[in-house]
Amino acid sequence: MEIRGDKKTKQIQAVTRQEEASLGGYWIPFDLTREILVSLPSKSLMRFRCVSKQWASITSDPDFIYSFTKQSTSSSSTTCLSMLNFQKHDKLLFLSFRAQQKNDHNLFSETHVEKYRLTLQKRDRYAPNFQFQSVHGLISFHYFDHVVLWNPTIRQYVTFHKPGNPELGIQVLTKSYLGYDPIGNTYKLLSMTYGSIDADPRVLTLGAGESWRHVKDYPNRFLSSKGLCINGILFIIVKNYEIHRKEIMSFDVRTEQFKIIQTHTCMRCPCIEVETNPSLVSYKGKLAWLISESAFYKLWILEDTEKEEWSCQDFHIPSPLEVPSTVKGNYFLSDVTEDGEFIYVSVSWQDKEIYVSYYDPKRKTNRRIKIIEDFDDDFWLRKGSACPHEWEFLGTFPNHIENLLPVNKITCSPSL
Repeated sequence: MEIRGDKKTKQIQAVTRQEEASLGGYWIPFDLTREILVSLPSKSLMRFRCVSKQWASITSDPDFIYSFTKQSTSSSSTTCLSMLNFQKHDKLLFLSFRAQQKNDHNLFSETHVEKYRLTLQKRDRYAPNFQFQSVHGLISFHYFDHVVLWNPTIRQYVTFHKPGNPELGIQVLTKSYLGYDPIGNTYKLLSMTYGSIDADPRVLTLGAGESWRHVKDYPNRFLSSKGLCINGILFIIVKNYEIHRKEIMSFDVRTEQFKIIQTHTCMRCPCIEVETNPSLVSYKGKLAWLISESAFYKLWILEDTEKEEWSCQDFHIPSPLEVPSTVKGNYFLSDVTEDGEFIYVSVSWQDKEIYVSYYDPKRKTNRRIKIIEDFDDDFWLRKGSACPHEWEFLGTFPNHIENLLPVNKITCSPSL
């Protein structure tokens, strides 16, 4: 979705000159106003849109949104925790906070969080075990024949049908992957059939009146995992049953081309292997293939995408980490930060506490953060007793950023 808009910027400047005349010359120059606003947090910007038509126009201008998101990307990233009420299957709760810097000598801290709630309509409700993606400030997930795209920063979400013909009752199990092209400043959704070697891949460019389009030259693999988008490339673990091996497939969001990335011989684990089930993470801006065995982790890092060159690092994580005894049973590896810290999350339903720990395997340090927030009673309790099954923890987004992109303007026409 292209969000640059020079024409609208000129219109805003014209309005500013009119306001200057009406105020007798006492005014703040447009460029300075824009510079001040773009440096403010999103929560303030959403309130300031009610101050005047000029500020509402500036903060909703595509150029301003692009600059704000770019600045958000360069600043310290936000860690988002996600939970859902899986008993009703319609409530999402995201907890957002800014983690302390890893060079901070304070290894324990407490922090308040920003809460984002989303209640889906009946047709958008989902079953457990679905997968989230956070890509350049937008969050996507799917429910049978629908894809849900959510921007928690501005509290907007939109749903649209996956490829198919729901009017005729044709439903196939598909997986959708959100990608972002930083060169063209464009978001795209890739949808593929799950459980089929053909997969029937289709792409939807996020914008107004776009349609699902067929993508050619799919390498015939079975889908295996959620996608991970890094620098305009979607990476997906796939299964090749002809050689009984898991592989990595890439999809260039800009060129819409698939490719099977050659892996190191030591990475080639069988499809039936469970204990060493690999996952994909972003490690210092590069793709990494993470294999865990108890407290031991092997991290294969794709150093050069074009040359398909890999390096390997072995880590041992002390178990258990320093956490209260009541939460150790719910303590698990959730993700890896860009700086290479392993993120562990623990939830104590009994003590009503949430901890997030960042373990640096090289420095052998553990930063622990306690979430301080007054949650509603129904978050922790149901019928007066602790109920760990009322909410289910889904995962973390270690590099989520703020974005002002209005997703409610995204529409999808019938598939081609």
